[in-house]
Amino acid sequence: MQWSAMAWECSLLSDVPEAGLRWQPEPVPAPRWLAFHEALADELGLDQSPEALLICAGNQRLSADTAMVHLYAGHQFGHFNPSLGDGRALLLGEWVDAQGQRWDFQLKGSGRTPCSRQGDGRATVRSMLREYLISHAMHGLGIPTTRALAVVATGNLVQRDRIEPGAILLRLSHGLLRIGSLEYQAARSRPAVVQKLMRYVAERRGWFDEADDLPALFLRMMQEHAMRVAQWMAVGFIHGVLNTDNISLMGETMDYGPCAFLEHYDPSSVFSSIDRSGRYAYDQQPAVMAWNMGCLARALAVATGTTMEPWYEMRSSWTTMYRDAWQVCMRAKLGLTTAMEGDERLIEDYLLLLQQASVDWTLGWRYLAESLHQTNMTHAQLFGSRCAELEQWLERWRQRCRAEAGMASTIVTTMQQNNPARIPRNHHVEQVLLQAEHGETEPFFSLFRALTQPYVEDAEAIRWQQPADRSFTEQYMTFCGT
Repeated sequence: MQWSAMAWECSLLSDVPEAGLRWQPEPVPAPRWLAFHEALADELGLDQSPEALLICAGNQRLSADTAMVHLYAGHQFGHFNPSLGDGRALLLGEWVDAQGQRWDFQLKGSGRTPCSRQGDGRATVRSMLREYLISHAMHGLGIPTTRALAVVATGNLVQRDRIEPGAILLRLSHGLLRIGSLEYQAARSRPAVVQKLMRYVAERRGWFDEADDLPALFLRMMQEHAMRVAQWMAVGFIHGVLNTDNISLMGETMDYGPCAFLEHYDPSSVFSSIDRSGRYAYDQQPAVMAWNMGCLARALAVATGTTMEPWYEMRSSWTTMYRDAWQVCMRAKLGLTTAMEGDERLIEDYLLLLQQASVDWTLGWRYLAESLHQTNMTHAQLFGSRCAELEQWLERWRQRCRAEAGMASTIVTTMQQNNPARIPRNHHVEQVLLQAEHGETEPFFSLFRALTQPYVEDAEAIRWQQPADRSFTEQYMTFCGT
């Protein structure tokens, strides 16, 4: 389908005009494709045409006046900023695909907006290819996420810590509202607008029974975010900046700036250059998300004109919600699908072993399936001097597996489906992004292909499975790119 023929609309602007400002992108001098996800485009029924390039670059306005800058606030590192908004992003509009799914199309890096403050509104090739790569890797891992359809080189130069070539990302979402979207309206004492935004989210999610029941919606959102964090923890993902303006009301992982993945298991790992206090460290993510749920509760208290007491009482269920979700994810990594007494201790004892031996998170779990019947040499080598303790733990795990309903082959299959062979290892990501910035894109797309099926053993993808030297991991830092 040609892009201009799509039935573009923007129900957010029409339903909740207070949510944004009409705006248009700034044209760029020399747009060209850097990446285009053909399989995703096919799912959507879209082509990779010259017209598509112009739209993705911001050089062609859509026929309908749907483009908008979204207004939101946010708690950033615990401090409230009442007015943030899309400083370099633009919601082009939305449309419904052949399966009835509604998608938001958003440009990122498309120029200055009324919310840009001192920023240039642009993005770099490295930062946009990074989001393209990581978002699809998360999708491959089975974790709900925004999706990237395309990256376009602009022909502009962008000043960050150095001068870099510019790019624009076209990302898709089932809805780009954030906790900060509600905080923005609540800070302006607009309870009716907060209610309309929540109803909009409920209808987008198909939660029609809860559309006008804010307490029920709050509990459902908490459950979903508890599962989301548990999924992150299971694959070793560290978001890096869990501010409330980066937390999707749709339950999608979004905003892949200074994110990273664990290599050797250190629960206090922090890779974000701006997280100097470790607020968003790997092991702090559950607590921080609980804190963010408190911010959501405050916005909903404004919407309902109630005190915080009933909302905080509901939020107190977070600990149980998260622990249950975490145990589901971690049991699956052990090949277990039923809950039994002692499972939590079994999981935590293995985590302690991983930490004490400083084992690579991904390999420590992936090789475990091979130790179901006897100690796997590769797995044993990872634990070094802790091998005796490992063998004791393995015997406890094997005994637990024997109590599981099902065949041993089923346990192994469950483990292979929940312990990826490949993650976006930080040193590989940085290597291919630097090469792509200089025009050598083959390594980038090779890594991209390897990450789209992370649970499948692939001889051609083995080179992307090797962990980094310890010295690299200890010095590694990620940056926002803004």
